[in-house]
Amino acid sequence: MRETHNCSIDTLFTRAAKDNVPLSIEFELTYRCNLHCSHCYVVDRGEEELSFSEIAGILDQLAAANCLFLTLTGGEVFIREDFLDIARYARSQGFALKIFTNGNLINKDIACEMARLKPLQVGISLYGADAATHDRLTGVHGSFHRSINALRLFKEQGIMTTVKCLLMKENLAQLGEIRTLAGEMGAIFQFDPVVTPRNDGNRAPLQHELTEAELYGFFSHEVADPGKSGERAYPLSESIICGAGRDICSISPGGEVYACVALPMSLGNLRQSSFEKIWHGAEATKLRRFRFSDLHQCVSCHDVNYCIRCWGLATVESGDHLGPAYSNCRIARIRHRISDERSKSKTGGGL
Repeated sequence: MRETHNCSIDTLFTRAAKDNVPLSIEFELTYRCNLHCSHCYVVDRGEEELSFSEIAGILDQLAAANCLFLTLTGGEVFIREDFLDIARYARSQGFALKIFTNGNLINKDIACEMARLKPLQVGISLYGADAATHDRLTGVHGSFHRSINALRLFKEQGIMTTVKCLLMKENLAQLGEIRTLAGEMGAIFQFDPVVTPRNDGNRAPLQHELTEAELYGFFSHEVADPGKSGERAYPLSESIICGAGRDICSISPGGEVYACVALPMSLGNLRQSSFEKIWHGAEATKLRRFRFSDLHQCVSCHDVNYCIRCWGLATVESGDHLGPAYSNCRIARIRHRISDERSKSKTGGGL
């Protein structure tokens, strides 16, 4: 039986990162999808998908490794005919289950089955407040109405849902309407202002990214505190880069283990080795040795305390996981500027 602690989630993740416990794992069950989103970062690597029995065996290993939060995602998970069987098995192992779906394959019967699973959260992506905007971005007519219908069905079943919105130039003006729509569906609203290249470095999705002026307007009006509260817990020379490969990791449809779903650096394959051996193996250990001081430019950057750097993003942008993540740099620069402007405003321009 896995040990439990009476503590906050933040404390739990802090302990997990310190002890290298894979507390949260994102399991991509398939790269197949019924939508054709032009902004999607997923690249089908042509892997043979794991079978149900292989997945069940992996879930057993994750439970033994003290994984608590398990996210089942894709592609589109419901394309797999055995998805509900996989989800049921995951719940039987005691995982706090999150499921990401576009909702287009959800009907009343599936919603009822999902309610029996008692998921911690079901995330559904919405890219617009109306069908015209959303369907243009997904490339599939009717996808907006099917996603909204799924949210309604989940609400009827009392399932906690989250509306996830990637902010793009096509939908920025609809942000308030999308938030309102999420509220009407009883869903938590989450947004992400960072459009990323595909995992193979293809920059096509960046056609949708916000301009600096749009990002400035967004952070000026939408974010109460554009800076980061408090100071780093450790000196820059000793602080870790992030939790990738420490308290989180991801698993691909073919059993490849990555430090993070955004970081395309394989730690090993579960068809060839056990999770325990991979998690404590040479590649994972090498990854954990990196500290903030190892980054090429970040330590001396003027905007470092306003940056939420993603080394997965740095990898796909430049091929250098220790280099700068330029998308993060851009946002950090904007956040720093806004913070300075607000400080000057509070002090009367420094006079």
